[in-house]
Amino acid sequence: MILALNIAHVDAINKDSGNMVLGVDKNDKSFTAKASIREYIFSDCWYQVQYPKCKIATFKQGENWFCPSDGILASPITTFKLSAIITDGSQSITVVLSDNATQYLFGTTSDKLISHDDINHRKHLPPIASTLQRIPKKMKLRMTNTSTYNNIRFTVTNIDKSPYEEKYP
Repeated sequence: MILALNIAHVDAINKDSGNMVLGVDKNDKSFTAKASIREYIFSDCWYQVQYPKCKIATFKQGENWFCPSDGILASPITTFKLSAIITDGSQSITVVLSDNATQYLFGTTSDKLISHDDINHRKHLPPIASTLQRIPKKMKLRMTNTSTYNNIRFTVTNIDKSPYEEKYP
């Protein structure tokens, strides 16, 4: 039931004078839960090409990569761009999977999982993703407020390492 945090709980966290409320650290608003990924969520692509300096999404322009802030780039990087529905068996929430957490989960970086042989590789998750679904893992989650009072974003910032990382050097 650790995932059953709702607006009332977060309200209590914001108003309480103690350091710990409901197992949540009030200072950084993070908590640990044992949960499994029920479903991955992404719109048109499961990764994003970024410029390492500013972390802004880049796009291909002819033979070059282009960053809206910095112009033409020599070497962009790829990062995971995934959300997921996670469940602890009784409750489910939608979370953003940070790039670091997804690297731990999949045992590798996103660039090593991109299939350049498949024209539709952007729309299909690599096979490792489905292999790791529904396996309970310890996850550290962070809550952040968004632009509206009733909306809270949950981000998985750390997760148990993948047992499959030896497959991807």
